[in-house]
Amino acid sequence: MDRHADQASKEVERLCERAAYYYEKQQNTTQALANYIDALDAYAVFSKCEARSLKVKIPIDISLTPRETSIIYSRTLFDVANILLGIQACYTDSLTKAFLAEKVQLIFDKLPEYESYFDVQTIETYESLRKIVNRYKGQIESNREAIEELKKRSIKELDDQRLAKIRTALGEISSTEVCPLTLDSTGSCFIATAAYSTSTHPDLDTFRNFRDQKLLTNPVGKRLVSLYYQISPSIAQYMERQPTIKSFARQQLERLAQWMRNQSVKN
Repeated sequence: MDRHADQASKEVERLCERAAYYYEKQQNTTQALANYIDALDAYAVFSKCEARSLKVKIPIDISLTPRETSIIYSRTLFDVANILLGIQACYTDSLTKAFLAEKVQLIFDKLPEYESYFDVQTIETYESLRKIVNRYKGQIESNREAIEELKKRSIKELDDQRLAKIRTALGEISSTEVCPLTLDSTGSCFIATAAYSTSTHPDLDTFRNFRDQKLLTNPVGKRLVSLYYQISPSIAQYMERQPTIKSFARQQLERLAQWMRNQSVKN
């Protein structure tokens, strides 16, 4: 681990320890929640530093280095699950609690792909996670429709700025090579949202599906997505002020979405 990754890791640990202290010793869920959310944000920084550090040592690719890559992937997923469970425990809103529990369930469902490389301690952690996920299944299913609607809302449309920060961090973690799973799919289609003047058009679902199914499943695609997230907000802001460019962009995006659907990228 290089210096930057080590510093980021220590910051995640510090914030998680603070959160646990406020939750367990002080019964101060407001402060604990703030610290857990900051820890997730810090983990997004750590995952970027970790990816840069590891890439110079080994290829992060399940087909080339299955053992090493499986260990990296599972460690990331367990770390994120632990932070999300801390956040979920501090929230009082039932829909948000179910939304976060569903994220943990997604992680749990992905982990069996790497189980053959688990050591005994990791197996025990996995079994503990299984019990937690089973406990929340009813809550997830009873809120399924509302969860799906919440997923479709862009981060800018959220009233809860804490949830906005959580989803932003999850999107950033998902775009790194050390994470094998799309933890949040709003990671926003900034340019398309600006062109269509909405975040809920069916074409945007097509673009998100293409990103999740084609780009985020390989290292090169993840780098392209990461670059897009860096440059697209400023492009989207410029488009908002230029109606002619906005109209032209929408026409081109409509053609692109149709092509993607023809290539079996379904809504």
